[in-house]
Amino acid sequence: MLRDWNNVSYVDQVPSDGKPSLVITQDQKSLSLGASYTGQAFALGELVDWSKTQPSTWLNWYMFRTAINDQDIVVLWVRSDLFPGAGPDTTPHYP
Repeated sequence: MLRDWNNVSYVDQVPSDGKPSLVITQDQKSLSLGASYTGQAFALGELVDWSKTQPSTWLNWYMFRTAINDQDIVVLWVRSDLFPGAGPDTTPHYP
């Protein structure tokens, strides 16, 4: 979705003195950047992990359509000073 946006940079590592407005990471618990960030975790996708299935898992799947899921988690980090009146909260909030 972000591929065609003009001011988007794809990097492996943000410089420690960098202060981007927004950072998207994959399941990262904290950022070590030159500014304070607030993070929110999102499940980007979910797949059933069939390799971990047991007979009871198959019964649950058959009866209730529940199974062991593997989630792809991303964290959306926003620089804290962009929120009016918000204090620094560097802990990502997981769903």
